Amino acid sequence: MSRPPEPPGLPLLGHLWPWTTSPIRLLEDGARTGPVFGLRLWRPALVGYRPEWNQAILSDLATFRSRGSLSSLSPYLAAGIVQTDDPQHRPRRRGLARHFSARTLAALEDRLAEAARASRPRGDFEALSWSAALVQDMLNIALFGGALPAGLLRAFLRPLHRSLPGPMLPRPRLFRRVEAAIAAAVADPVPGSIAAHLAEDAGGGRAAVQEIVENLRVALAAGYDTTSHTLAWAAWHLGRHPQWRDPQALPLFLDEILRCYPAGWLGSRVAARDTIAAGVAVPAGTLVFYSPYLTHHDPGLWDDPHRIRPERFSAGRPAWSYLPFAAGPRTCLGTHLAQLILRTALTPLCAGELVQVSGNPAVAVGLTLRPRGPLCLRAAGPGTLRRRRPRRRDGRVEQDGRAGRAGDRVGGPLAQALEDLAVAERDGGLQPLAGPHLGQVHDGIDQVRAPARGEVAGRRAQRRPGGPFRSGVRGDLRGGDRPVAVPDLDVTWCVRGSHSRCSWIAGLRPAALLPQGA
Repeated sequence: MSRPPEPPGLPLLGHLWPWTTSPIRLLEDGARTGPVFGLRLWRPALVGYRPEWNQAILSDLATFRSRGSLSSLSPYLAAGIVQTDDPQHRPRRRGLARHFSARTLAALEDRLAEAARASRPRGDFEALSWSAALVQDMLNIALFGGALPAGLLRAFLRPLHRSLPGPMLPRPRLFRRVEAAIAAAVADPVPGSIAAHLAEDAGGGRAAVQEIVENLRVALAAGYDTTSHTLAWAAWHLGRHPQWRDPQALPLFLDEILRCYPAGWLGSRVAARDTIAAGVAVPAGTLVFYSPYLTHHDPGLWDDPHRIRPERFSAGRPAWSYLPFAAGPRTCLGTHLAQLILRTALTPLCAGELVQVSGNPAVAVGLTLRPRGPLCLRAAGPGTLRRRRPRRRDGRVEQDGRAGRAGDRVGGPLAQALEDLAVAERDGGLQPLAGPHLGQVHDGIDQVRAPARGEVAGRRAQRRPGGPFRSGVRGDLRGGDRPVAVPDLDVTWCVRGSHSRCSWIAGLRPAALLPQGA
């Protein structure tokens, strides 16, 4: 069999440098070479994303094992059921699964809904901070009945928000404190909590209790940043799509958010023996990856994959093509808990008004996918948030009696220019590379907002001396920058993609979009 193709790498470092600096771009480059491609990391690796590859890797537990994979590198995941392989995995998972089932968790829904209602934001709020605090509280309620000290929980979970290698660094003293608190919660559990259900099965044995403590610690960490980041993205897009702010519509909407932004963007296994997967030879000891991110954005599997379209799930899901919680015998044990938390957290936002103010929802890569942020929204109870439609005066947007105020809605020709930009990006062949960043414009084209003081995706907009702001606003697409209008300047638009030879500019006429230099 021929060797799988590889994306371009460096002579000695192989793919280590792009792996550490821009892994999503590296995966997208590899996907353009074929459905399975090789990477030269610290050890040989193979990456695939088509359904047949996903099925081969995720269904054969005897051949593709978890121990030694990427999860072993994180102290937050290197324990419990995550690191258990066959033949021990199946019986241990059966013992845990019934306590994380939808039927068992249904008894927790009222308490979780109460926490969500109490935390419903009013006025302006930042979605990432709101979702992190709420998910922490809801996990504490579900797992421990709220018994773990909030300060200790924050200290334990805070490193998960840091960029790599922050979440990978050992913290033995902190982990011992958390495990001691979990052991106390298991010894005297709050009735109805998952800890209480697990304690009933422990039988009082020390080894059994320690196993429960490890599994609860891993469940806490694994469920926290994945669920909180998904919740932040979901709230952001609910602010853009009022038609989905309906409790009955939330399941399909959440399925689509999980498709577009799979927090577990990459999964890994280690081949225990020589084998063949999806027609590709896999030698023993090879690190193999499956990528929910690539699978979920494969245009061969999903029509218009970078657009938020929840209705696509009305017809079901193609087999082995939807992996927000992995699939097969090792499907995430917390699937039902995560879905319950997301649904109950978003339900209060369905009542009243919710609008986007400013933010950057482009993906950033760490241990999980997260919004680059911040994501600023405005929420109000039913009938309390009233905003006039903007009207134009002297070429500027006017709303609430002020022209060009940061955060005003931008429409008309400028919105058309941005839409043209998105279409040109797609039709010009840039979508596989820039789509996760610039492609966000597809979804928010008529509600682009300007951050305060002319800041654009982390950079400050500057006037040229002696004239209008003719040079436009630059953004680095590779860095995840997002087109943002600045309505109080005599400006239209310029976005430069430093990763590409193509640059796009909307000139003095906002609706005119031309390649630079044309």
